[in-house]
Amino acid sequence: AGWFLVILSFVAYLAAIWDQVDIVLEADPNLHGLRFKIGVVVLKEIVFFVYGLVYLLGIANLMSSFSEQVFYTYGDVMLKVVQASVLVVVRNWEDLALLQRALEQKVEAGKEDMSRLFRRANAPIFAISQDGFVLAWNDHLARVSSILEQSAVGRSILEFIQDDSKNNFKL
Repeated sequence: AGWFLVILSFVAYLAAIWDQVDIVLEADPNLHGLRFKIGVVVLKEIVFFVYGLVYLLGIANLMSSFSEQVFYTYGDVMLKVVQASVLVVVRNWEDLALLQRALEQKVEAGKEDMSRLFRRANAPIFAISQDGFVLAWNDHLARVSSILEQSAVGRSILEFIQDDSKNNFKL
Protein backbone atom coordinates (compact mmCIF):
# COMPACT_ATOMS: atom_id res chain seq x y z
CA ALA A 1 0.00 0.00 0.00
CA GLY A 2 2.96 2.33 0.71
CA TRP A 3 4.37 2.18 -2.82
CA PHE A 4 0.90 2.60 -4.28
CA LEU A 5 0.59 5.91 -2.44
CA VAL A 6 4.06 6.98 -3.61
CA ILE A 7 3.16 6.19 -7.23
CA LEU A 8 -0.21 7.93 -6.83
CA SER A 9 1.58 11.00 -5.40
CA PHE A 10 3.92 11.17 -8.38
CA VAL A 11 1.05 10.75 -10.84
CA ALA A 12 -0.70 13.67 -9.11
CA TYR A 13 2.56 15.62 -9.28
CA LEU A 14 2.81 15.00 -13.04
CA ALA A 15 -0.82 16.10 -13.47
CA ALA A 16 -0.06 19.31 -11.55
CA ILE A 17 3.00 19.94 -13.76
CA TRP A 18 0.89 19.43 -16.87
CA ASP A 19 -1.70 21.87 -15.50
CA GLN A 20 0.99 24.51 -14.89
CA VAL A 21 2.48 23.96 -18.38
CA ASP A 22 -1.00 24.21 -19.91
CA ILE A 23 -1.64 27.53 -18.14
CA VAL A 24 1.67 28.90 -19.43
CA LEU A 25 0.98 27.70 -22.99
CA GLU A 26 -2.45 29.35 -23.01
CA ALA A 27 -1.15 32.66 -21.65
CA ASP A 28 -1.30 35.73 -23.84
CA PRO A 29 2.19 36.18 -25.36
CA ASN A 30 1.86 39.95 -24.77
CA LEU A 31 1.27 39.44 -21.04
CA HIS A 32 3.63 41.70 -19.11
CA GLY A 33 6.41 39.71 -17.44
CA LEU A 34 5.37 36.42 -19.10
CA ARG A 35 8.94 35.10 -19.39
CA PHE A 36 9.57 35.87 -15.75
CA LYS A 37 6.37 34.09 -14.74
CA ILE A 38 7.32 31.08 -16.88
CA GLY A 39 10.70 31.01 -15.13
CA VAL A 40 8.96 30.98 -11.76
CA VAL A 41 6.75 28.05 -12.81
CA VAL A 42 9.81 26.13 -14.03
CA LEU A 43 11.72 26.86 -10.80
CA LYS A 44 8.77 25.74 -8.70
CA GLU A 45 8.43 22.50 -10.65
CA ILE A 46 12.15 21.78 -10.28
CA VAL A 47 11.95 22.35 -6.53
CA PHE A 48 8.95 20.04 -6.23
CA PHE A 49 10.76 17.41 -8.30
CA VAL A 50 13.73 17.60 -5.91
CA TYR A 51 11.29 17.32 -2.95
CA GLY A 52 9.93 14.12 -4.51
CA LEU A 53 13.43 12.81 -5.05
CA VAL A 54 14.37 13.48 -1.40
CA TYR A 55 11.16 11.76 -0.33
CA LEU A 56 12.09 8.68 -2.38
CA LEU A 57 15.63 8.69 -0.97
CA GLY A 58 14.10 8.74 2.52
CA ILE A 59 11.76 5.83 1.75
CA ALA A 60 14.65 3.81 0.30
CA ASN A 61 16.75 4.59 3.43
CA LEU A 62 19.36 6.33 1.29
CA MET A 63 18.89 9.51 3.33
CA SER A 64 18.39 9.79 7.07
CA SER A 65 15.07 11.18 8.29
CA PHE A 66 16.99 13.99 10.01
CA SER A 67 18.66 15.00 6.72
CA GLU A 68 15.31 14.75 4.97
CA GLN A 69 13.67 17.06 7.53
CA VAL A 70 16.56 19.55 7.35
CA PHE A 71 16.26 19.60 3.55
CA TYR A 72 12.50 20.16 3.72
CA THR A 73 12.89 22.94 6.28
CA TYR A 74 15.50 24.86 4.32
CA GLY A 75 13.74 24.10 1.04
CA ASP A 76 10.42 25.43 2.34
CA VAL A 77 12.03 28.62 3.64
CA MET A 78 13.89 29.14 0.36
CA LEU A 79 10.76 28.50 -1.69
CA LYS A 80 8.65 30.90 0.40
CA VAL A 81 11.28 33.66 0.16
CA VAL A 82 11.56 33.19 -3.61
CA GLN A 83 7.78 33.17 -4.07
CA ALA A 84 7.38 36.31 -1.93
CA SER A 85 10.12 38.05 -3.90
CA VAL A 86 8.52 37.04 -7.17
CA LEU A 87 5.12 38.30 -6.04
CA VAL A 88 6.65 41.66 -5.11
CA VAL A 89 8.46 41.95 -8.45
CA VAL A 90 5.45 40.88 -10.52
CA ARG A 91 3.15 43.20 -8.60
CA ASN A 92 5.55 46.11 -9.12
CA TRP A 93 5.74 45.32 -12.86
CA GLU A 94 1.97 45.24 -13.08
CA ASP A 95 1.70 48.51 -11.13
CA LEU A 96 4.28 50.13 -13.41
CA ALA A 97 2.44 48.87 -16.50
CA LEU A 98 -0.82 50.38 -15.18
CA LEU A 99 0.94 53.64 -14.40
CA GLN A 100 2.52 53.71 -17.86
CA ARG A 101 -0.87 53.16 -19.53
CA ALA A 102 -2.44 55.92 -17.42
CA LEU A 103 0.38 58.33 -18.31
CA GLU A 104 0.11 57.45 -22.01
CA GLN A 105 -3.63 58.18 -21.89
CA LYS A 106 -2.98 61.55 -20.22
CA VAL A 107 -0.33 62.45 -22.79
CA GLU A 108 -2.69 61.49 -25.61
CA ALA A 109 -5.48 63.58 -24.07
CA GLY A 110 -3.05 66.50 -23.73
CA LYS A 111 -2.03 66.18 -27.38
CA GLU A 112 -5.69 66.16 -28.42
CA ASP A 113 -6.38 69.25 -26.30
CA MET A 114 -3.39 71.12 -27.76
CA SER A 115 -4.39 70.12 -31.28
CA ARG A 116 -7.96 71.30 -30.70
CA LEU A 117 -6.69 74.58 -29.19
CA PHE A 118 -4.33 75.10 -32.14
CA ARG A 119 -7.02 74.38 -34.74
CA ARG A 120 -9.83 76.40 -33.12
CA ALA A 121 -7.83 79.40 -31.88
CA ASN A 122 -9.21 82.78 -32.88
CA ALA A 123 -5.74 83.86 -34.01
CA PRO A 124 -3.63 82.88 -37.00
CA ILE A 125 -1.10 80.24 -35.90
CA PHE A 126 1.38 78.20 -37.89
CA ALA A 127 4.27 75.91 -37.01
CA ILE A 128 7.48 75.58 -39.00
CA SER A 129 10.39 73.19 -38.91
CA GLN A 130 13.95 74.31 -38.17
CA ASP A 131 14.47 74.45 -41.94
CA GLY A 132 11.56 76.87 -42.33
CA PHE A 133 9.00 74.47 -43.81
CA VAL A 134 5.37 74.69 -42.71
CA LEU A 135 4.34 71.83 -40.43
CA ALA A 136 0.90 73.09 -39.39
CA TRP A 137 -1.52 75.88 -40.33
CA ASN A 138 -4.61 76.56 -38.24
CA ASP A 139 -8.17 77.22 -39.38
CA HIS A 140 -8.10 80.95 -38.57
CA LEU A 141 -4.96 81.45 -40.66
CA ALA A 142 -6.61 79.55 -43.50
CA ARG A 143 -9.63 81.91 -43.31
CA VAL A 144 -7.63 85.16 -43.24
CA SER A 145 -5.06 84.09 -45.85
CA SER A 146 -7.37 82.05 -48.11
CA ILE A 147 -4.66 79.36 -48.13
CA LEU A 148 -5.77 75.95 -46.92
CA GLU A 149 -3.56 73.95 -44.59
CA GLN A 150 -3.13 71.21 -47.20
CA SER A 151 -1.66 73.79 -49.58
CA ALA A 152 0.67 75.32 -47.01
CA VAL A 153 2.12 72.27 -45.26
CA GLY A 154 5.47 71.21 -46.68
CA ARG A 155 6.19 74.55 -48.35
CA SER A 156 8.82 77.05 -47.22
CA ILE A 157 7.45 79.81 -44.99
CA LEU A 158 9.37 82.26 -47.19
CA GLU A 159 6.87 81.56 -49.99
CA PHE A 160 4.19 83.29 -47.90
CA ILE A 161 6.24 86.38 -47.03
CA GLN A 162 6.48 89.46 -49.24
CA ASP A 163 9.83 89.87 -50.98
CA ASP A 164 10.72 93.12 -49.21
CA SER A 165 10.17 91.45 -45.77
CA LYS A 166 12.12 88.23 -46.41
CA ASN A 167 15.38 89.81 -45.22
CA ASN A 168 13.85 90.17 -41.73
CA PHE A 169 13.62 86.38 -41.38
CA LYS A 170 16.48 84.21 -40.29
CA LEU A 171 16.00 80.47 -40.57
